[in-house]
Amino acid sequence: MKRALSTVRDLRGELAELHHRLGQTLQQELLRTVPEGPSGIEAYQAEYERSVSVDPLAATWRQFLRNAQDTQILYLADYHTLPDSQLASIEVARRVLGRRRPLALALEMVQARHQESLDRFLSGDLTEAAFLRRIQYDKTWGFAWDTYRDVLRFARKHRIPAIAINCDLRRKDGHLRRRDRFAARLIQRWTEAHPDKCLLVLCGELHLAESHLPADVDRTLARSGQTRQRLILYQNSEQVFWKVAERWPTGRTELFSLGPEKYCLLSAPPIRKLHSQLHWHEAGQPGFGDDVDYAHWISWLAQVLADFFEIDASLLDEFVTYSSDDPDLVDNLSAIHRIPREGIADLSAAAEVGASAYDPQRRLALVGRPDLNHLAWIASAVLGHRLESGGRIAVRTPRLQFYVRVLQATFAHLGAKLVNPFMRSWNARFFERYLSRHRGQRLTVRGAQVREVGRVVLRHRDFENKRLQGGTRALAPRSLYTAPPLLRLEAQRALGDNLGLRLYRALLVGAFDRFSLVDRWREWAHAPSANPESFYFELLSATQNLDER
Repeated sequence: MKRALSTVRDLRGELAELHHRLGQTLQQELLRTVPEGPSGIEAYQAEYERSVSVDPLAATWRQFLRNAQDTQILYLADYHTLPDSQLASIEVARRVLGRRRPLALALEMVQARHQESLDRFLSGDLTEAAFLRRIQYDKTWGFAWDTYRDVLRFARKHRIPAIAINCDLRRKDGHLRRRDRFAARLIQRWTEAHPDKCLLVLCGELHLAESHLPADVDRTLARSGQTRQRLILYQNSEQVFWKVAERWPTGRTELFSLGPEKYCLLSAPPIRKLHSQLHWHEAGQPGFGDDVDYAHWISWLAQVLADFFEIDASLLDEFVTYSSDDPDLVDNLSAIHRIPREGIADLSAAAEVGASAYDPQRRLALVGRPDLNHLAWIASAVLGHRLESGGRIAVRTPRLQFYVRVLQATFAHLGAKLVNPFMRSWNARFFERYLSRHRGQRLTVRGAQVREVGRVVLRHRDFENKRLQGGTRALAPRSLYTAPPLLRLEAQRALGDNLGLRLYRALLVGAFDRFSLVDRWREWAHAPSANPESFYFELLSATQNLDER
């Protein structure tokens, strides 16, 4: 029976409800799992929430950078378990440098007693391994290193100096207030010595309540008769997110003004923050933990999405999960599941680049990274297979098999995008920028792989445009369907990203109703002459231009 069409307002309200439901479950898990925080954390949390609990006004980067032009101290909130947070700091630094402002970094992630090691690492005198060993990274900080490494690599590339501002946490009285006062003295001394530079202070969001570190710096400066122009940039505040959720995020990074000298950057939903913290505690340390139940989280996300789409979840697949960083993955799949090596080429290719994958025939889920984006992608792939179960999809040729995989990636990306509207997509515009930026450059092995995928995707886009314009019924180059497994897999994912993004935006603007989309997907899969290539182009035609908005 067909359901009544939902309006755009209904959809956005229900998306907000979906996020509330996910967030409540994660919050309950955090309360159950996470140990009690440091002394005074509740008061610090309350002060932070007061600082961001104002009505946000939409802002632009141009407005923010104009205000930052004369700023001497730019505070940037860091949520330590969330990679998006550290990556955003690089984007902010890049934009400030673009205005020709001399820049320096102040980093909470390094204790002041390790300043010499930080200097030597940035100058290239210390290897990464030696640097991490000397600063005892796992003990003194312990959050995932990868994106913090990106921050330091950016500083090294652009010759940006950095100061370590954390105190020695070996002392038992290393409470939050002492840490702020300690950092304030270092910031004051540094700005006195370098009044011409903008100091970007990257530290935990709770430290950046107006009455915490910023106020301590102001008081420390005032004692010597000085002032500094400052700006605070919060990130992904739940209070701000929910105040703008009724219009629902577009999926692009968004900037809001919270009043004089305060902004908030949205690049991730609250549930991504919560899940990143929960996973970090569950695993005991960054990376994979043997005791983390990925199947539980995937099934939970699949159930929530099934409710949203009104898909019967009673027969969702039972599956086995593996992690892509398992060095014995191929041997385990061959021995335990008796799969010939040529039968797991796609899973092997996904593992090679840390991607997630789902094999519906064998009920195998490969978790590329244990974050919300990857788990939601797999959950949506499981749900998509439920729609197609019992269908008559023809897969007689490599070409048709190629488009089956593209459609699977499409539904997986759509569902993951609903869970995290800020999740990035490998669409055609991404590859255009990538190829333009790296034209003529010598790239790493991985960079060269991405470049080749981009060339394939853009060639396919040209073919799509010709076919959609009715100018040709010719097939795309056969080499696309018979390419090596890694190139074929990533091209399928990229095309699925592009179409999934179009469908997501079609839902947001009311060009598609989610129930009609589900019904059409099921009807196609069960049609006597189900053709995945034709259905791909049907959806592509119905969503033209929606990937570029």
